[in-house]
Amino acid sequence: MHIIYKTLIFDTVLLGLLGLLERFLSIFRAKAHSVADRFEDPNEMLNYSFEKQHELINKLRQDITTVVT
Repeated sequence: MHIIYKTLIFDTVLLGLLGLLERFLSIFRAKAHSVADRFEDPNEMLNYSFEKQHELINKLRQDITTVVT
Protein backbone atom coordinates (compact mmCIF):
# COMPACT_ATOMS: atom_id res chain seq x y z
CA MET A 1 0.00 0.00 0.00
CA HIS A 2 2.80 2.42 0.88
CA ILE A 3 4.61 1.69 -2.38
CA ILE A 4 1.52 2.54 -4.44
CA TYR A 5 0.98 5.73 -2.44
CA LYS A 6 4.62 6.80 -2.90
CA THR A 7 4.44 6.03 -6.61
CA LEU A 8 1.29 8.13 -6.98
CA ILE A 9 2.91 11.04 -5.15
CA PHE A 10 6.06 10.75 -7.27
CA ASP A 11 4.01 10.63 -10.50
CA THR A 12 1.98 13.66 -9.43
CA VAL A 13 5.10 15.66 -8.56
CA LEU A 14 6.79 14.60 -11.80
CA LEU A 15 3.77 15.63 -13.89
CA GLY A 16 3.69 18.95 -12.08
CA LEU A 17 7.37 19.56 -12.82
CA LEU A 18 6.91 18.60 -16.47
CA GLY A 19 3.98 20.99 -16.75
CA LEU A 20 6.06 23.76 -15.21
CA LEU A 21 8.94 23.00 -17.58
CA GLU A 22 6.59 23.14 -20.58
CA ARG A 23 5.31 26.50 -19.41
CA PHE A 24 8.85 27.88 -19.05
CA LEU A 25 9.71 26.59 -22.51
CA SER A 26 6.63 28.27 -23.97
CA ILE A 27 7.57 31.57 -22.35
CA PHE A 28 11.15 31.23 -23.61
CA ARG A 29 9.97 30.51 -27.16
CA ALA A 30 7.63 33.51 -27.10
CA LYS A 31 10.43 35.79 -25.89
CA ALA A 32 12.85 34.41 -28.48
CA HIS A 33 10.31 34.99 -31.27
CA SER A 34 9.76 38.51 -30.01
CA VAL A 35 13.48 39.26 -30.15
CA ALA A 36 13.78 37.72 -33.61
CA ASP A 37 10.84 39.80 -34.85
CA ARG A 38 12.62 43.00 -33.80
CA PHE A 39 15.63 42.16 -35.96
CA GLU A 40 13.69 40.90 -38.95
CA ASP A 41 13.26 43.25 -41.90
CA PRO A 42 10.18 42.31 -43.97
CA ASN A 43 11.69 43.66 -47.21
CA GLU A 44 14.89 41.72 -46.63
CA MET A 45 12.96 38.52 -45.98
CA LEU A 46 10.88 39.05 -49.12
CA ASN A 47 14.01 39.62 -51.22
CA TYR A 48 15.63 36.52 -49.73
CA SER A 49 12.53 34.42 -50.51
CA PHE A 50 12.46 35.78 -54.06
CA GLU A 51 16.13 34.91 -54.58
CA LYS A 52 15.61 31.37 -53.24
CA GLN A 53 12.60 30.83 -55.52
CA HIS A 54 14.61 32.13 -58.47
CA GLU A 55 17.44 29.70 -57.63
CA LEU A 56 14.95 26.81 -57.42
CA ILE A 57 13.45 27.70 -60.81
CA ASN A 58 16.90 27.83 -62.40
CA LYS A 59 17.82 24.47 -60.84
CA LEU A 60 14.54 22.99 -62.12
CA ARG A 61 15.26 24.28 -65.62
CA GLN A 62 18.73 22.71 -65.53
CA ASP A 63 17.31 19.40 -64.32
CA ILE A 64 14.65 19.39 -67.04
CA THR A 65 17.30 20.13 -69.67
CA THR A 66 19.39 17.25 -68.35
CA VAL A 67 16.45 14.85 -68.53
CA VAL A 68 15.35 15.96 -72.02
CA THR A 69 18.82 15.75 -73.60
